Amino acid sequence: MSPWDETIKLEQVVDAAALPSAFTWLTQNKACVGNVRSQLNCGSCWAFSSTSTLADRACLSNSNLAGVVLSPEQLVMCDTNDGGCNGGSLYWAWQFFEQNGVVNDSCMP
Repeated sequence: MSPWDETIKLEQVVDAAALPSAFTWLTQNKACVGNVRSQLNCGSCWAFSSTSTLADRACLSNSNLAGVVLSPEQLVMCDTNDGGCNGGSLYWAWQFFEQNGVVNDSCMP
């Protein structure tokens, strides 16, 4: 079964009445907002977005992890379910994280 076989509607996971009328990430969790990065000529937006999302979630769960930058290059080079610079899927990137973890960008820039 593919992860896309089931449709999940927003109403199933979010109580719309509980949502704020406005939200600005920069004022709410500034310590967890990373820098803008460039993928250059590589179609690796999937790797950048998934590592940035994981770093954000790590920061939100543990303030000692504020400012951590994870390596999209590790995904581009090592995630065999995705296509490297030819594109990829957030689903498979998260599977890679679950099975292998991911190193800091300083380890594999």
